[in-house]
Amino acid sequence: MPIHVHRRRKDVGHWVLGVLTFKDMCIYIYDSNRGALNDDLVMQALLSHAFMIPYFLINTGFYGKRNDIDWNSDAYIDKALSDTFDVNLVSGLPHQSDTNCGAFVTSFAEHFIMGKRIEKKTFDIDTYRLRIGALLWQHGRKKQMLNAVSDNEVT
Repeated sequence: MPIHVHRRRKDVGHWVLGVLTFKDMCIYIYDSNRGALNDDLVMQALLSHAFMIPYFLINTGFYGKRNDIDWNSDAYIDKALSDTFDVNLVSGLPHQSDTNCGAFVTSFAEHFIMGKRIEKKTFDIDTYRLRIGALLWQHGRKKQMLNAVSDNEVT
């Protein structure tokens, strides 16, 4: 889930990626701007998520619909379902040099979805942006060629 972190003194914000896992009862945070000051702001922003998500899951009957959660794992033993999720800031990620946190968030999400490791040494945000731009352009051209109005009309 993309999470917006608002900086109080400046009228700017920062985006991070949160990955919620039920196996660990944890929210892993992928942040391209790690540092002491930013880490504190991110943790403050995540406290409400970590607190509210368990109540949302309980009230929607989510846990009753799941049979793949190991209730005997360390994450659930001696904890109530209403307990706050742990928050873990992932380290060793590529670091942004400009105001391009949105591109990093989408890239981190893509790596996570595809099951690929994020290699700090080989990660190139400019190449990623070019690839995403090309995919969006290709999708737009396909919509034009099919006279499609919505994305659902394009296979």
